[in-house]
Amino acid sequence: MITKTQFKDACKKAAIYTIMSNPEIISDNCINDEEVAGILVRFYKRIYKKVYGESEESIDVNDIDKIYVIAFECLYKDDGITPNYVIYQENMLCLTSINALYEILRSKIEDDYCELERDIDGLLNMWSDD
Repeated sequence: MITKTQFKDACKKAAIYTIMSNPEIISDNCINDEEVAGILVRFYKRIYKKVYGESEESIDVNDIDKIYVIAFECLYKDDGITPNYVIYQENMLCLTSINALYEILRSKIEDDYCELERDIDGLLNMWSDD
């Protein structure tokens, strides 16, 4: 299970990773780190609302694979004011970042799995052959 807090932490890490690992995208689009952070935070806020809705405290690990579908639904749309090339650039940035989010969430799931496996191995080793 991924809790709301864990999901928010993963979004924060994904945004930071995206900013730190894609300086060429940022400089090519003539925007600074703060503007990129704003774009990503608004994007992840929409994803968060779609994933958790109003009441869910955690999501099933199997739902993590749906993150790409949810992300596509949350991309920036034509608002009639923002030029299309800006929307395109923002969406490319968001799609780059969603890969990082997915990997962070998958890593969290793997860590939880390994921890549970160690706990079970420990319990099984306590069994005697009596």
